[in-house]
Amino acid sequence: MTKKTEAPAAPTYFLAGGMPDDVAKALRISDAATGEEITNVIEADAAAGKVRRYAVEGGNLVRVDDHYEVIEEDRKIRIDFVDAG
Repeated sequence: MTKKTEAPAAPTYFLAGGMPDDVAKALRISDAATGEEITNVIEADAAAGKVRRYAVEGGNLVRVDDHYEVIEEDRKIRIDFVDAG
């Protein structure tokens, strides 16, 4: 008899650079209501419903003076592992 192992639960918090790259690449952050993927995420907290991400226009980061523009949103989100199969 073989014991089936379940995939680990996805984290509820994400911080760019705060976890190993292979784990971060396996995560998908999306809007809980629409399922739309949220990209360019710097930090996401599913429990608090907060997302910080870079503003992007035409595929380029948006600069404001000497820094990149950051968008802070309050929205219900999900953090899931991407199905690699």
